[in-house]
Amino acid sequence: MPTDDGGREDFLTIQLIDAVGAQMLCSRSTVVWEVIKLSDLPQFVNGYTAGDEAGEIDTGTPEIYVLKQAWQQVEDKCKPTVPDELTRYKEAELKKSFIHSAECVRIDGEFSFTSRERELLSPEKLDAPQPNTGSTSLRDEHNEPFRVMDLLRDALRFFKLSDKVVGRVQTRIVMKGSGYPLTYASSCLEIATVLRDCIRMHKKMYLNGVLHRDVSLGNILIMNNGSGRLIDLDRAKYVSSKRQVLQPISAVTEDITEELRKDLERDEFNASRDIRLLALQYFQVKSVSRANNYLMGLIENFFDDPTRRLELNDLGWPNEKQREEYMLLPDFTKYRARDAFYQTGTIPFMSHQALSGNAERRNEPFMHDAYHDMESFFWVLVYVCITTQGPLGGRRPEMDGNNELADQVADMFHQEMQYLGKTRREYIHLEEPFKSLLSCLHPSFHDLQPLIERWREILSFTSSNKGLDHDIIHHHMLRILEETISELKSKSPVETDEIAKEKRAAREKHWAKRRRIPCLPSSGGSIEQQQSPDHSPSVPPMSRRARRCSSTTSTSTSPKVKRRRTRRNI
Repeated sequence: MPTDDGGREDFLTIQLIDAVGAQMLCSRSTVVWEVIKLSDLPQFVNGYTAGDEAGEIDTGTPEIYVLKQAWQQVEDKCKPTVPDELTRYKEAELKKSFIHSAECVRIDGEFSFTSRERELLSPEKLDAPQPNTGSTSLRDEHNEPFRVMDLLRDALRFFKLSDKVVGRVQTRIVMKGSGYPLTYASSCLEIATVLRDCIRMHKKMYLNGVLHRDVSLGNILIMNNGSGRLIDLDRAKYVSSKRQVLQPISAVTEDITEELRKDLERDEFNASRDIRLLALQYFQVKSVSRANNYLMGLIENFFDDPTRRLELNDLGWPNEKQREEYMLLPDFTKYRARDAFYQTGTIPFMSHQALSGNAERRNEPFMHDAYHDMESFFWVLVYVCITTQGPLGGRRPEMDGNNELADQVADMFHQEMQYLGKTRREYIHLEEPFKSLLSCLHPSFHDLQPLIERWREILSFTSSNKGLDHDIIHHHMLRILEETISELKSKSPVETDEIAKEKRAAREKHWAKRRRIPCLPSSGGSIEQQQSPDHSPSVPPMSRRARRCSSTTSTSTSPKVKRRRTRRNI
């Protein structure tokens, strides 16, 4: 890989993290490894694994990196100089903290294009029978944590929208630091903290003109110190143009503020002056009627007694200082995708509007915005709380059975796109489907149920109302996460820093067993692998329960989970 001074440095892979994408010849075919610098190998042979016994990084020891290899789409006859993802990190002002090095791969001095590797395929050839992919039972995201892979037929159908096979160039990016998937979270508090950190990062990217567009379980990491990191800008879009969202508060006169007060009072609503000022800042001062209608709808949606006196905090709106960063926001209406893939993301975590192409607003073309990524974060949280046996608990065994839980998980996450969008909309907007969702939460995640309820309430309103709350959705998400973190800290004072460090150390020790670091050769000897005999780089460690079962039973095939196209009871 290239170095800052124009040289090259070698890296050694020590663990395969994700190779599922390599099966998809019509996509980026992403493969991810943990790697170390080859020059650092002598410092690893004694068992160093990047974390001390307290679960903290020792800054005096060498670092473990993540190497991501992918095939980036390129325009005809275009020769890229750097990977697009590196450019997105620069635009988001995150390159320095995220990226160690990056390049478009060359072979014998020439860029590694798909045209060098294989014949171009026509979309018609994709209709040929596909190889049997084996069992369709849900994959264990605790043991194979970094990706939820869509069904092959979904990806093929998605691909054929583009009318032709696109050209691609091979890219490699070395990212600083390694982390754990959200399914490895040690507590409800850590889950809330990681999501807050990732949404903070998403907000920073967004305010710099970069929209992620692929929030998924595989793109949220827990770092060694328990903080969260949002990665993977493969599908991100960037615009430099801005739009005026809020007018200066000086533009709002007392006369127009008083006019809005009278209109609200006429309908028996009582909103404070601060609420009226912000509403008029957003609705461009002169649109008193629009501000009035929006406030009435908002108050009726969230409050049982609409006549009560409401202050700014009651609506969760930002104060005068907080709203400064929302005065100008990126104008993605001017963005045009390079191809036809306006519906972007990892299918099990896409928002209902992204899945359905904004079917409820038939006169408006679908445009991916910050709301859709916030809904994706919501589905990641729900997925973890439903499919795992609590923090550090592994995957729920019921998931492999032919039962109500397995059916509902398939209903929520594994339908085909057009059906999943409709079903997901019902979970967001209708009470009965949402109650059935809550009934599936594992008891160990009970402390996160209030967060899920608040999150869904905000999504339900903002997805149907393009207004102030839709544009400041980062503020709302961070607000409810901060409230949850405070509640969890006061509720569980025993979750001290020392206990948290012990849990992180145990997690690091477990994760380190998956790594494969070669020993230096002895004199006249060959290089050996420093690895536990029960672990290999591509086979995750078995749980104690799984080892007991494997020792007493013969190999069997898990029952297939039903893939239902429609909901049974609405």
